[in-house]
Amino acid sequence: MHSIDVKKIIRIAAGVFAVIIMSAAFSGYSFKIKHISELTYKFACNNSPLLYMSENLDMNEDSKGSICSYYYNLFNPYGYVISEAAEKYRNNRTGTVMSAAALTKRAELENESVTGEVEFMGAEGYLETGNSENEVKEVLALPVDETEKKLVNELKTNKDVNYLLKNFYVVDSTTSVKKNMFDVADMLARDYRIEKGNGPQILIYHTHAASEKFEGNPENMSEDGITGIGSLLAAELTNTYGYNVMHDKTQYDRAADGIDRSLAYANALPAISKILSDNPGIQVVIDLHRDGVAAGKHTAVNINGQKTAQIMFFNGTSRSSDGARKYLKNDNLTDNLAFSLQMKLKSMELYPGFARPIYLKGYRYNMHLSKRCLLIELGNQNNTYEEAKNAVKPLAHILNEVLKK
Repeated sequence: MHSIDVKKIIRIAAGVFAVIIMSAAFSGYSFKIKHISELTYKFACNNSPLLYMSENLDMNEDSKGSICSYYYNLFNPYGYVISEAAEKYRNNRTGTVMSAAALTKRAELENESVTGEVEFMGAEGYLETGNSENEVKEVLALPVDETEKKLVNELKTNKDVNYLLKNFYVVDSTTSVKKNMFDVADMLARDYRIEKGNGPQILIYHTHAASEKFEGNPENMSEDGITGIGSLLAAELTNTYGYNVMHDKTQYDRAADGIDRSLAYANALPAISKILSDNPGIQVVIDLHRDGVAAGKHTAVNINGQKTAQIMFFNGTSRSSDGARKYLKNDNLTDNLAFSLQMKLKSMELYPGFARPIYLKGYRYNMHLSKRCLLIELGNQNNTYEEAKNAVKPLAHILNEVLKK
């Protein structure tokens, strides 16, 4: 008699079941039962790499959106594979086959630093133009002192979106924005003040903790690089302003064989989500980075007689140069944009020249986790550790001015 491989039979049955579920969903039947979706997802993970095969199927927008959003948000790198495959169904139904490796490569783009130089674009340049250029040029910081204060006052007076886009933002060439994303009056009026309580109110973490250090960074420090700066910021917010701060020092870009930035955001997502779930009093989430710029480019400002690294607020738009990336859902995008703008304006008022223009790029960067989410680039690889340390006090002061009751 032949022995029966029960495990093999179960895997085959599970595979058939998964194909039926996903095929039905893509063809218009929206299965929104969480347990069924989780079974399909687990099968996908256990049998990866998967192949994406487009068929001549009609798929309504609701079912596509449900599949894209659900699988992306399951906190696993393979969520990209499923969601990218679903997105392909809308535009490519010619029977082509795409490997999981190619799809996962798309996910890795989210881990790119803002490197090189970026071009300052006028208001019209922010529209969906289909610009495909990858090379961009550096924008210098806005003029300092009274000029920056005048820019802020003018914006508060005219509340004009064209003026806002022209003077306060830089948009990466790989993304696009629409003017209706920016209601200036609403962005200025939103209230981000928080109550201080017994539990943590602020979370600081670093997606790229292992790989982001500074010029002449002491190697023998227990906390070097951007993680050490995060500890200083947490201490300043606690000791000077009375906030309870949690500092997550996990190295999400650390792999068994060294540094691997390729899926750091995917690695961070489940951990940060759990921290927020376990600590519902956290109202502010800061992903603190060190920027990457052209070799030899050194930027610093003088604040209170100290040479200080500049900061830059960074927002993900969930948009490519062709339009929205619907699988990167972010219900907090409006608040993310308003919160970073208020931080930028307060910086211009208190410390002219300290904050570079806000940088917009086309992925999500886990900023959907909270309405008060900040991704901050503090200094760059050409700044010294001392210059980065000098940026902590003004940054904490700015944050307190926006948050305080």
